[in-house]
Amino acid sequence: KTCILWNTSEGTPLHRLKGHADWVNGCALSADGKVALSASFDNTCMLWNTLDGTQIHTLKGHTGSVVSCSLSANGKLALSTSGDKTSILWNTSDGTPIHTLKGHSDTVNGCALSADGSLALTASFDNSCILWNTSDGTLIHVLKGHTNWVNGCALSADGTLALSLGSSCNILWKTSNGTPIRIFKRHAGIVYGCFGCALSADGGLALTVSADHTCSLWKTSTSISGQILARRRALEDMGSRLTMIHKQISHAIFGYDFFDH
Repeated sequence: KTCILWNTSEGTPLHRLKGHADWVNGCALSADGKVALSASFDNTCMLWNTLDGTQIHTLKGHTGSVVSCSLSANGKLALSTSGDKTSILWNTSDGTPIHTLKGHSDTVNGCALSADGSLALTASFDNSCILWNTSDGTLIHVLKGHTNWVNGCALSADGTLALSLGSSCNILWKTSNGTPIRIFKRHAGIVYGCFGCALSADGGLALTVSADHTCSLWKTSTSISGQILARRRALEDMGSRLTMIHKQISHAIFGYDFFDH
């Protein structure tokens, strides 16, 4: 029910963020690190001031568990997804909802915002992703290609590429027309599929992490199936770049030094 803000240079906790009444399922930070966002099974998101660990706003509007969340780079927009089959775009300055995004027919369990906040991407157990215009809350494209649950998603910084994570494959999409441009074959031995992903700022590299205890790095521009550049199994191989939860790799991010080693 808590979040911890850490000093990465020393590995020490800065603030313990307390306020949720149930499990915390997701979190996000603004690009400048001044604002944090957390999502919980208590049907809410919370905005936090990372300087002193105080709560700024409680975002209330969902009627089901909040499964994931995202922040725009400038921290002005927040996006939350829920078991109530909706996503909500929030104004972080006053904690009010801007748009409720309706279009999925099952739990919405992943989301992403483009760097400028103009595009939103949501992933659902209904086997699809939806791309949204955040200025008016309208649906731009429904991304269909998976034959089972879509477990997560990511957007390139400029919003031109989208990545969706499925139980049998991962798909790279062109957001301008909603068409698939690359298919990344599933991790070996997957039972439940992939659970986390990231795209590099320029969209040239994709990172996927899975319940098979591996993460894979892909070159997005190579062939229809993509080119796998590296696969790591042990947590210690990845250092601080991955978080392991209950022996499953659940989230991944690109660090500035990722390709220096």
